Amino acid sequence: MTPERVDRIQDMKIPGPAGEILIRVYSSKAQSPSPALVYFHGGGWVLGDLESHDHVCRALANSVPCAVISVDYRLAPEHKFPAAVHDSYAATQWITDHAGELGVDRSRISVGGDSAGGNLAAVVSQIARDRGGPNIVF
Repeated sequence: MTPERVDRIQDMKIPGPAGEILIRVYSSKAQSPSPALVYFHGGGWVLGDLESHDHVCRALANSVPCAVISVDYRLAPEHKFPAAVHDSYAATQWITDHAGELGVDRSRISVGGDSAGGNLAAVVSQIARDRGGPNIVF
């Protein structure tokens, strides 16, 4: 299957609570700065990565359109709970803090994911609410 074409894709390493976190930024032809979806992949906490959900992120970036930023959080069993939560929140905070560099509108950042990633999105939203940021709009 040929991957869906996206305007631009960039892999980046960002600081995390236990070392670097790999993220992949999918930029669509949306206005700049664009809204952003911070995406957490599914996989039952033990499977999945940037490659396994590449097709999903490409489709989202083209359909919405917005920047989609996929987060490669640490997986179990090598990394016990709450490692994935800490990575996901740290990545969301970093993305918000560096929105300008990413061509993202920091006032229009959302979080989402599938399966375990959906759970991470909900937990990141609650942590952000309790800590006073970052501001998540959807």
